[in-house]
Amino acid sequence: MRSFKNFESIANGDFVAFTEGYHVVTITGHKEDVSKKGQDIDVFELTSDTGATTNLTLYFGEKSLWTYKKLLTITGAKTSEMKGNVNIDFDKLIGKRFGCFVEIEEVDSWSEEKGQTVTKRYPRASIQKAWTEEKTLELMETYVPKDNRKDIDMMPVNDDGDLPF
Repeated sequence: MRSFKNFESIANGDFVAFTEGYHVVTITGHKEDVSKKGQDIDVFELTSDTGATTNLTLYFGEKSLWTYKKLLTITGAKTSEMKGNVNIDFDKLIGKRFGCFVEIEEVDSWSEEKGQTVTKRYPRASIQKAWTEEKTLELMETYVPKDNRKDIDMMPVNDDGDLPF
């Protein structure tokens, strides 16, 4: 027999997926790790208001320190006051909110179980496309999802329907 505490707070297993577009997210977890290539990384779990989750991975290296500064800035840290050597406890960012653009990456792979190729969809959050919560809410007002965009003719066509060359 197993005992459960606060049973009502346990998630019911409903899967909620990200859609491609702008989302306001909360940092709900953090862990330090090492990438497959041996580089130190910080992995932040992000949860949207709808309950969808994804990770934001930052690589710790001289050329990518700006990503850490950007994350700190958009979550409200006073980075202009940080001088010299700084130690940062990233667990203190848990609960902080910001906005980002989530892209959906589709990856085809062979499924032995199904005997066919299956497409898996992975939501990807990027610090390059991240802003304050307020700025993201502004961007959300004008965003048209890729599936809802009208096709635009990029080449002029003459009256006969031929291209002009």
